Amino acid sequence: MSVPVLVSSPSGYSQLNIQGVHSSNLTATPALSTYPTSTTSNSLGHYHFVDSTTKATNHLNVSASSTGGHIFSHVNASQAPTTVLKVDRTALTLDTLLRNSTAKTYLDMSLGELKLINDTYNNTLTQSFMLMNDVANNYTGTYTAQQVYLVDNSTSFQTRVYAGQTQISNNTTDLNDVTPTYLEISNLPLKDVKSRLTKDNLTITDISSNVSILSSTDLTFNGVSLPSTVSTLSGDISTITGDITTISGEIATINGKLPKMIVSQIQPVSTAIYADSSIAPQTSPYLNTYGYGGWAYAKASPQASNAKINWYFPFPIIGGTVGDLKGLYYQIFNGNITSSDNLPFFTVYTVPQGPSASPPDYRSWYHSSMTYVCTSTSPVNQTIQAYANIKSLPFTPQSIGIQNQLSMIQSTVNNPKGDYQDNQQILFIAFGTNSASALGSVSFSCGKIGMITEDYSSEWLLL
Repeated sequence: MSVPVLVSSPSGYSQLNIQGVHSSNLTATPALSTYPTSTTSNSLGHYHFVDSTTKATNHLNVSASSTGGHIFSHVNASQAPTTVLKVDRTALTLDTLLRNSTAKTYLDMSLGELKLINDTYNNTLTQSFMLMNDVANNYTGTYTAQQVYLVDNSTSFQTRVYAGQTQISNNTTDLNDVTPTYLEISNLPLKDVKSRLTKDNLTITDISSNVSILSSTDLTFNGVSLPSTVSTLSGDISTITGDITTISGEIATINGKLPKMIVSQIQPVSTAIYADSSIAPQTSPYLNTYGYGGWAYAKASPQASNAKINWYFPFPIIGGTVGDLKGLYYQIFNGNITSSDNLPFFTVYTVPQGPSASPPDYRSWYHSSMTYVCTSTSPVNQTIQAYANIKSLPFTPQSIGIQNQLSMIQSTVNNPKGDYQDNQQILFIAFGTNSASALGSVSFSCGKIGMITEDYSSEWLLL
C-alpha cells in the first residue's frame, strides 16, 4: 500500500486517506489497508472501516501490545476532564447514570442502584436494599440483609420477618417487640368475612355477619355466652342451668362412663325360670343376719351328687343377637363358696337353625353356646358382683353395697359349643352351677342378674 498522505477535499478540508480507509495516529508503524483477520503485531492507530455486508461503520482501535479500547471523556469551562464511558475487551465501564428518556427506569452506576418508576409503583434495588412502593394501594415493602418489612401506610400496621422471628405490630423501632397486635385471615373481596387472632381472643365473622368469640374464659355466639347457658357439666351430669332446647345425635361418653339407662324387672320365683334345676329357689337364709335377700341355692343332702341349678332368663331384645350382648353380671351373697369352680356362671344359648344348618346345630334344642366363668372367689359371708365384659365396655356396672368385684371370662373347658357367631339369635341366657361340685360346697343367694346391651342395661331383681 502507499504511504499515508494528507490530501485536500473539494471543500477545502484535509483528510488522511489510505485506499478509502480513514485512519490516524499511525506513529510510523505498519498501516492496515483492510479489516484484519489476525493479530496486528506492533501496529498502532484508530481506523474507520465500512462493513462490506451491512455498510455499517466499524471503529477499530489497533493497540500494538497494550490493552487498547475506546474512551469517551468530557471537559468544560467549570469541570475538569473526566472519563464518561470506557469500552475495552474486558468491560464497558460507566460511572454515571444510565436511563431512558422519560426517567422512569434508570441505573445509577455510582450508587449501585436500579429504580423502576410509574404512577403506582416506585421500586428501588440496591446491593443491600430493595423497596417496593404501591402508591395506589398505600402499601410499602422492603427487603434488606436484616429483614423483610411490609407496611400498610394507611394504618401504620406492619409485619417484619427477621432471621428467627416474626414481628407483627405498630411498633416501628423496637426490634424485640414481637407481640402481634393481631393476626388476620380475611376474604379480600369481602373484607368483613375474616378470622382475627389477638393476644386475648379469636374472633370469627362470616358473610352473614355472625360472630363467634373464643377467649380464655368464655365462648360467645353472636353475643350469647355458652358458659352462662351451660353452668356445670362434669363427672356425672350434676347441674345444667338455663334451657337446652335440642340435643341431637348420641351422648357417647361422660368422663369415660357410658350413660346407659337401667331397666329393672322384679322377678318372683317361677318354674319358667328355674325349669330343670335340681331344686326350686329357696328363701335367703342371709336376710335376718346380713340383710341380703334374693333367690337362694345350697347343694346339700338329700340332693344327688350331680345336683345343680339352671335359671333361664330371656334376652331383653326380642330377636336380639349375640352381637347385641355387650356384658353380663350377677350379684350374690357368698355363704360358703371357697373355689371359683363352685361359683355360679353364665351360658348364652342361640336359637337352633334346623337340620339343614351348616355347621349343624350343636344340640336339637340350641345351635351354639358360650359359657362365662369367674376367675377368682371371695371370702365367705361377703357380697360379690361378677362381671363378664364381653365387648370391651369402658365401665363396670354399679354395685352399691357390694364388697367384692370379680371378673368373668370365657370358659376354657369345652367352650364354645358350636360356631357361636355375632349374627346368631339368642335363645336365652342361663345362670347355673357346676354339677360336679361336692355336696355342701355351694351356698349363696342371688339378688340381681344383669344383661347389658348397646342402649340400656336390663336387670332381673330376684324376690
